[in-house]
Amino acid sequence: MGTSKNKATRQNGNRKIVGAIRKHLTESVTLEGVKYTPARLAKMFQNGIDIADATDVASKAWHMAVATEKAKTQELSGVQTSLRDHVSATFGAASSEFADFGFTPRAVRPVDAKTKAEAVGKRAATRVARNTMGSREKLKVTGATAAAAASATPIAAPAAPEAPESPTTAPVLASPATSQTNGAPVAAKAIASA
Repeated sequence: MGTSKNKATRQNGNRKIVGAIRKHLTESVTLEGVKYTPARLAKMFQNGIDIADATDVASKAWHMAVATEKAKTQELSGVQTSLRDHVSATFGAASSEFADFGFTPRAVRPVDAKTKAEAVGKRAATRVARNTMGSREKLKVTGATAAAAASATPIAAPAAPEAPESPTTAPVLASPATSQTNGAPVAAKAIASA
């Protein structure tokens, strides 16, 4: 059998071989220069089946153990964090008791002045962009304040083009040949016949 088959296919193939050996082979067979009895051949394939089945059981047990370990680790993680906080609050993070538990103080990364200044600028810009206000600023805003603010900032209307003070061109009057007395245009045939 080729090695490209998956384990389940090999197992099923080996089971069929064992059954066929017991059913059809009654005499010894020479394969690759080695003489095998039917019982020996069947036992060889059966041993392969048994070993593969044992690895399946062991693999399933291992996966179950890993899942159990992950669940327990997740459960202990929360308790460990709470215990760390308790020991830190009780004895102090720099105490020998804290170290006896195997905990190390959390490292505090110093922030330079440039980064702090950038953060202050970004916070201020965000507050302006979102129009966020603090609790004291919110108290200053009332219905009257909002209405006064709305009237104080007029909405800009689009600028109209300026009209010239004196007309530079004369109005165009329709000639009697191209329009009627009511101003409607005269058909071209009517003009031609006139």
